[in-house]
Amino acid sequence: MPRFVICDFPGYAFATELSRALATCGHQVLHLCADGVPAPTGHLAQQPCDPSGFRIARVSAGLTLEKERLFRRRRIEAKLGRLMAEQAIGFRPDVVVGGNMPIDAAVKLWRACRQERLPYISWVQDLYSPAIIEYLGGRYGIVGRAAGRHYARIEASLLRTSDAVIAISEAFLPQLASWRVPRDRIHLVPNWAPLSELPPRGKDNPWARRHQLVDRNSRPAS
Repeated sequence: MPRFVICDFPGYAFATELSRALATCGHQVLHLCADGVPAPTGHLAQQPCDPSGFRIARVSAGLTLEKERLFRRRRIEAKLGRLMAEQAIGFRPDVVVGGNMPIDAAVKLWRACRQERLPYISWVQDLYSPAIIEYLGGRYGIVGRAAGRHYARIEASLLRTSDAVIAISEAFLPQLASWRVPRDRIHLVPNWAPLSELPPRGKDNPWARRHQLVDRNSRPAS
């Protein structure tokens, strides 16, 4: 059975669910995520019901990632990417998947996989460099736009040379095409809700009472 490393930088619930599902199928899976990233997360600790082939590791740079402190953020993200790469390579995987990875972190993981000749899959939840160009350009003018274009070249190269690209929406296809990412390497897989972590609750709750919905039929009138 193949050995997988799934690197999901923030530790989202649906990505963790994927890793557990792969392990349930008999694969050996290491799920990596970063500590100190402000984001809603899934179950990031070993559960008694976890399959034997599943292991989760939270990588820490010893610092909290603060999004507005740009230079500090860049340094922390690069360090987290390097630590993730070390753990990923040490697991001796057959395939590495990087998702929700900031560019400075993703590059460290991607380069490590290239050096070890490991297949690398980019799981595209977002395209970072267009937002970086807009943000830095608005804040620092010409210098900021130049820095943003530098990140665009890196992101384009990373995706173009990935062994496969998983995109969550067709909306990404025009940008990927402009970066010359081969269409036959792109696979469209929409995100999903981890229903096992969203158990149904009673309808009589404070939100429903506040909006006078406790006695309302949940189905629209026909």
